[in-house]
Amino acid sequence: MRVLVVCALIVAGILPAQDRTMADRVLEAQQFQARGDFQRAESIFLEVLQEAERRGGDLRAMAAALDNLSGAAADLGRYADAERLSLRALAATQKATGPNSPATAHALWNLAAIYMEAGRRDAADPLLRRFEAIAPRDVQSDPVHASENLENLAISCLGRRAFDQAMELFQQALDLAGQQPGDSPRTAFILIDRAVAYGHLRRYEEAVRDIAGAGEIVSGLPQAPLRLRLALAVASGFVYARAKQEANARRWMEEAVRLAEGNYGPAHPILATVLRNYATALRETGHKKEAVALDRRAALILDSSHRTEPMGISVDANTLAWRPWPQK
Repeated sequence: MRVLVVCALIVAGILPAQDRTMADRVLEAQQFQARGDFQRAESIFLEVLQEAERRGGDLRAMAAALDNLSGAAADLGRYADAERLSLRALAATQKATGPNSPATAHALWNLAAIYMEAGRRDAADPLLRRFEAIAPRDVQSDPVHASENLENLAISCLGRRAFDQAMELFQQALDLAGQQPGDSPRTAFILIDRAVAYGHLRRYEEAVRDIAGAGEIVSGLPQAPLRLRLALAVASGFVYARAKQEANARRWMEEAVRLAEGNYGPAHPILATVLRNYATALRETGHKKEAVALDRRAALILDSSHRTEPMGISVDANTLAWRPWPQK
């Protein structure tokens, strides 16, 4: 989840004091990004990057600015720009933290995700293999990045059908996230991803337990991030559909549609992702005609926005396909 990069640097105390104002600007941009105002977010990220370059200062701050800017470019469908910026972010991160650091693993995953979204699997695979090699090595020096790396590594394991290993990694990610003060949204995202994994494995009791745990966190936050609420709704709808609890599945998927359409608008790619997941839930409960109608609506949105695999929410419960799974 690229939007957590600078937040993680702040929590970990990596950004020097003089860069806290810069970090505030990044957080402001991330709020625009979370609301779907990608152009406004990109403008602020670019200002932050230019300021970091003028200072000629901390490589970590520059890497974070580059990484966020590449995410905004990807959100706008400008993959060539996103690739260029993400490559710069990876280079700066490696120089600042070393080639095998948790921050470097994080940067590798983000670059691979851009290639995957752009349909360039051949470019993503070497990065993913390197990510898998270094992500589990060091989980103590940078626990904020390490928690996210272990979560992503768990999802890679799911793609290779290494289910037991994946669940162990999810638990390790949760343990690390729980050690960070004020990082309950990170814990909630991990629980949501694990719930979807349990749903795919038809382990419904465990899936519902994780959904409930994430729901408690979200309800306890004064202002839960939109993407967290949206991810919870999509994952809940998927889990209940797999468990053949149709009423609960519909209720949660309708909530996801309401959140996406109300905050992003009726023609946004994130709404298309939600609609595709709703269609999957309907097929699970035997409503194929309704599912076809939602798939058509999603396709029209994606065609009009020239997008194929939009990122932007934590979980695509349909296949988890926006997560890059390496081919072995």
